[in-house]
Amino acid sequence: SSGINAEWPLRPGPKDNMPVGPECFNCGGPHRLSDCKQPRDKKRIAEALKEFKEARGGGSIHERYHVRVVKEIEDRFKDFVPGRISDNLRTALGLDEQELPPYVYRMRNSGYPPAYSIDPPLLNSE
Repeated sequence: SSGINAEWPLRPGPKDNMPVGPECFNCGGPHRLSDCKQPRDKKRIAEALKEFKEARGGGSIHERYHVRVVKEIEDRFKDFVPGRISDNLRTALGLDEQELPPYVYRMRNSGYPPAYSIDPPLLNSE
């Protein structure tokens, strides 16, 4: 068995596609794969498992969740450049094209935030 997902795919119910119970990957019956009395059809099980994972938002079988999430985040924020204010933000802040945002002036008077001025600790390689 390849884990709980392979054991407990849920069948859609009659109302609003709500899950009612387990569905066998092998024969489609209302039981777990491990309880199936039919001969194992590896091709059908693999296809059902793939459909189940895709329905739950999974990507490739060999793709890790955190890798997919990192890629989604990178794609979502690829247009942002640190230190550059977008036209939309500039408009929202009511700034002219060359005007600096008010937080820059406050930072000049108050100094950098505490986390900005912390030097990273030096690690000995010995």
